[in-house]
Amino acid sequence: MYINGQWLEEGPTFAVYNPATGASIGSVIDVSNEQVFEAIAAAEAAFPAWSKTTAYERSAILTRCHALMMERQRVLAELMTTEQGKPLKAAMNEVGAEAVPSSQKPWDYLPEDNLTLLPGQVDYRNYTFESERALGNPDSDRNSTSPSGPSVEPVAELPPISTPLPYRRNYALDQLLSQVDNSFATSFYQPFTGAAGSFPGLSGLLKIGISDLFEDTKWVGGLRLAGSLQNSTFVVSNKNLERKVDREWIIERQGNEGVNAELGALTRTHTHAVGHSNEWICRIF
Repeated sequence: MYINGQWLEEGPTFAVYNPATGASIGSVIDVSNEQVFEAIAAAEAAFPAWSKTTAYERSAILTRCHALMMERQRVLAELMTTEQGKPLKAAMNEVGAEAVPSSQKPWDYLPEDNLTLLPGQVDYRNYTFESERALGNPDSDRNSTSPSGPSVEPVAELPPISTPLPYRRNYALDQLLSQVDNSFATSFYQPFTGAAGSFPGLSGLLKIGISDLFEDTKWVGGLRLAGSLQNSTFVVSNKNLERKVDREWIIERQGNEGVNAELGALTRTHTHAVGHSNEWICRIF
């Protein structure tokens, strides 16, 4: 057991057996609960220094670990086969499973040390966070020099950045209706005469609805056209579903042509309506 840079060589042990022969192949330390907490504390104490290393430094360490494992691939594979009973070829493949060919190393595309930044690019290796800027950059071991070295140039002020939306609002088609019938969807109330109950004649209806990604906003548009092009309906609605109360606005225009029995004349009526509704749904399970 390796804890805080030291191998534990004393303490209770338990034997490890070869599953094929039943022979003992060695023994390992039987770690106590206190030693487990000691290992956790050592890892926690080492994390601040490790978190300050750059991607280049970490990749160098991991690359060295990979090289050492590949140098001992045969030895490690034979040990796994003896302990677990798996085929030697499978153990060899498992040891090399984490190996990345040098031609495919993910750090090959990283920029050189002396790089030239293009407009809008950021050198993430020497970046100063806003919290560090406000506190005078307390992380001095990364972004400062010794008293005898050159002075550090002040960091330029960043331009103000507008608050972005939590997601880009994109809409998708979720409703499409086309039909032919002989009725208006809405009967408008007319002053002095009551509801205008009329029929447009054989007409076609087309209605399209779109909703955004999270279904917070829904738009619906539709039109009805008769053969005479007089009995028509145009409607646009917007429904906001972001809060507990659903809010909807509807703008509608309806044209109606018919014969007035009392006047004995052809009349045309155009009605415009704007409506707003709030809807609160309580679901009890």
